[in-house]
Amino acid sequence: MPEQLSFDLKQLIRVCLNDPDLRGEIFAGIDAGPLPVRTPIATVKEGETSYSAIIRVDREKAPNDEGFIVRDGLGWLTARLSEVVQSSHDASTMSADQVASQMGITADELKNKLK
Repeated sequence: MPEQLSFDLKQLIRVCLNDPDLRGEIFAGIDAGPLPVRTPIATVKEGETSYSAIIRVDREKAPNDEGFIVRDGLGWLTARLSEVVQSSHDASTMSADQVASQMGITADELKNKLK
């Protein structure tokens, strides 16, 4: 299972500026302002499994503090990958016990992870 995604934000933006539609989306995103840091920024697929990439942050700092968003040794942004649990659109709602069982943990462990 992949654990991390790293990328150079400046290079990504500069590459995307080659496409006029993406250029517009970049500036529209800047104008719209920040999103919550737990917003997925990418999806990584490995076979039938999908992972959401969430940017790593320093939990001891707050948004707008320098160094809040963690960078690796190269200055690249890093994101942790979390498996996306997929179900069909007509699937019934799962209980907490069912979700925990599918994850291979107890319901109490699931509750602690969600805190």
